[in-house]
Amino acid sequence: MSDTQDGPEIHPTTRELASGRNFAVISTLLPSGRIQSQYIWVGLDGDRLYVNTETHRRKFQNLEQDARVTLAIRDEQDPYRYAEVRGHVVGTETGQAARDQIDELSQKYEGHPYPPEQIKTERVTVWIEPERQTISAAEIRPHRAGRRGVRPTERDLDLSAAVGKPGHRRLGSCPPPSPRRSRAPARAPPGPTAPTARCSAG
Repeated sequence: MSDTQDGPEIHPTTRELASGRNFAVISTLLPSGRIQSQYIWVGLDGDRLYVNTETHRRKFQNLEQDARVTLAIRDEQDPYRYAEVRGHVVGTETGQAARDQIDELSQKYEGHPYPPEQIKTERVTVWIEPERQTISAAEIRPHRAGRRGVRPTERDLDLSAAVGKPGHRRLGSCPPPSPRRSRAPARAPPGPTAPTARCSAG
């Protein structure tokens, strides 16, 4: 099942994934115009979507130059299910509030507060407002082995596991040659002997 929603309202699936322990990929624009994508923790504060980084990080500097951003939040229990959020930065926040939020995110993802020794400059919270959200969830259905983008069935896994086992032959490969059997020479019929053929290099 897939769905698309325009506007700033958080889609229910986006809300679910951002609230859970699911990782996101954030994509920002480098000064060269190329796209930079990195994994990041993501959170939801009421109806506001946010990420938390440091002020010296390249992705934050990118967002200061160009506020456009895309988040792809993957369901860690079902990687075929995700929410893509295209939007823009509507605000940033530093100080103790940002420090508290990275602790909250670390508690959600790691089970403990964020280690202070890992902070190199200053934590900053980046608030993101969606413009378009795309929800994708692949359905399980029978399929032929080798189709891309569809989950393998139990039969496909069994076939895959069989590769390399004794007696298994890949499709399109030739069977091993059969052992030669010695054959008794044919008995010539009675009568005059035919002349023997000789090979010539000529």
